[in-house]
Amino acid sequence: MEVYYLIDFENVHNEGLENIDSLTKNEHLYIFSTENALNIRMDILFSRGIDMKGHIVPAGKQSLDMHLAAYLGYLLGIHGKECAYVIISKD
Repeated sequence: MEVYYLIDFENVHNEGLENIDSLTKNEHLYIFSTENALNIRMDILFSRGIDMKGHIVPAGKQSLDMHLAAYLGYLLGIHGKECAYVIISKD
C-alpha cells in the first residue's frame, strides 16, 4: 500500500523527519513550510533515494494548514482510498 506523509514542518521541525531512514519505496514525503521555518536538515533528506517534495507556502494565519489540507484533498482525488495518508503536525 502506498503511504503519503504530509509534514507540517513549521510545527514539528526536524523532529518530524527522525524516522526518515525507515521509509520504503511505497512511502512518499511531502514537506510543507513557510520561508520563516526553513531550517531543514538536508543531509537527512538526501541520505537516501526518498520520494520527497517540498512545498513553500506564504506565511500567514493558518496558511500552512490550509495548503496542507488542500494538498491532502488533491492526493485523495488522485489516489482515493487505496492509499494511506498521514499528517505529521503538533496542531
